[in-house]
Amino acid sequence: MVAQFRSSRLDESMRRGLAVHQAGRLAEAEAIYRGVLKRQPRHPAANHLLGLVLLQRGDAEAAVRSIALAVAARGDEAQYHGNLGVALDAAGRPAEAVASFDRAIALSPGFAEAWSNRGKALRQLGRLEDAVDSYRAALARKPGEAGFYFNLANALADLGDLSAAETAYREALALRPCYPTALSGLCRTLEAQDRATEAVSIGEQAAARYPREPEHHRSLGRALLAAGRPADAVASYRRALGLDATDAEAWRLMSLIQRRSSHDADIEAMERLLARPDLADAQRAHLHFALGKGFDEFGDVAASFDHYRAGNELLHRAAPFRVAAAQGEVESLLALFAAPASLPRAAPSEAPPVFIVGLPRAGKSSLEGMLGRHPALRRGGELPLLGHAVARLRREAGLAEPGALEALAAGYLAGARRLAPPPLRLLDSMPLNLMQIGFIRLALPNAVILHCVRDPLEHAVAIYQKYFGRPGYEFSTDLDDLAAYYRLYRRLMAHWHAVFPGAILDVDVAALRRAPEEPMRAIFDFCGLDWDPACLAPFDPEPEIGEAPPPADRLVPYREALSLR
Repeated sequence: MVAQFRSSRLDESMRRGLAVHQAGRLAEAEAIYRGVLKRQPRHPAANHLLGLVLLQRGDAEAAVRSIALAVAARGDEAQYHGNLGVALDAAGRPAEAVASFDRAIALSPGFAEAWSNRGKALRQLGRLEDAVDSYRAALARKPGEAGFYFNLANALADLGDLSAAETAYREALALRPCYPTALSGLCRTLEAQDRATEAVSIGEQAAARYPREPEHHRSLGRALLAAGRPADAVASYRRALGLDATDAEAWRLMSLIQRRSSHDADIEAMERLLARPDLADAQRAHLHFALGKGFDEFGDVAASFDHYRAGNELLHRAAPFRVAAAQGEVESLLALFAAPASLPRAAPSEAPPVFIVGLPRAGKSSLEGMLGRHPALRRGGELPLLGHAVARLRREAGLAEPGALEALAAGYLAGARRLAPPPLRLLDSMPLNLMQIGFIRLALPNAVILHCVRDPLEHAVAIYQKYFGRPGYEFSTDLDDLAAYYRLYRRLMAHWHAVFPGAILDVDVAALRRAPEEPMRAIFDFCGLDWDPACLAPFDPEPEIGEAPPPADRLVPYREALSLR
């Protein structure tokens, strides 16, 4: 009788806990679940639901521990395994997350959410083809889920299959017409295919249909800028801010276009927003970068430096850089390609691509825009194709594996030819393809490699002042890390020049802008292209409006802080 009474009290507590949990009263729900666990520590549902509360409150590791107790008590419950996978992924443990999703799917093959979440973890691991397959499996089980199409589109975009990504984004929007992130993804995909005017049209339709949605106006602003309409882009960002003055990303995006000549009302509005104690770190980072640019333009270099440093510190805290890992990667490349003449090579390809490499902010987009006017070339932008193909080769095979280089070349060229069908040649400006130059020379021996260079200190400062909100550029958020990575980069490029003499053309884009004809003729000769004077016209990938800032030495705070020797 006593045991039955206790059981009924626990059941009632769990019902109350679930009710307040579903109402969003997380602290109250947590207290109830902990009360249940005090009386019955192995209670599977209480451990599971407590884990979900902890996950919602941002403590992923604690969520893992709690949900793992539920799994230990009820290993036959697919939902527990699925949510353990979600917590593991949130805790930065994607490989373990995949294993949990696999167990959930083994218990319940129709568990569509587990298939989709598995795809997310696989994407984190760089296993993009497997991620695509997992998302498609989710859609096969739940074809009306817009979010699954969105996830699929993101993975396809990562793979460089922009046409398929476009289709998936459109499917997501057909199922959920007001889906801001899907609209943003579709516009970005169109812009990457040199279809900015079409992106503008879609953005305008969405903003007209849902005028109260700030992110639609942000997406339209990006598309307008890509279409060469910076003043209209600023107006679109202002509409977003009119709906939500706390939209820190819109402030930053507008700052990239709108030059400041004084401590104006916009600067004051951003400073007020930054002073709010409830502002999230992600929003603070956007504002610091926007203010850094503004203060720099009207001459307060010290305040500018402080804002850039604060913004970068926030990004660094969220995603720290591992210098030892980067050094290990460079050392492995130096060893792998110590004597490339002894390694196998694939056959030359038809319509060989042109790779424009270098660290970010070296002028690659400007060079690509100028060359993209040539009738034999097609702009591809920063394509992830090669990096993923190389990662797969290194994960699943090796350079000596029969057919490995041919498979690498075929995989890259299949994606490249979707964007630039032969005889067109693709321009690929992914910055970190500089890490893959050895693989390019072996798998695509007649590909062209153009390496953009600039003054090291100016270059490093330009990188530090750029907001990088995506993986792969964590080295940019700390001056010591940036200096260490810059030294590794120069060491690696010196090695590529030494072991592949004459295979890489260094291009000083600043010199190209000042007097373009002589360096452009050298580039054409190197690429084997017929002369086309249309390529001499300058190309500005980041147009701005307003007065240009007066000449000044804006590197003063960085000279001592940044040692590139």
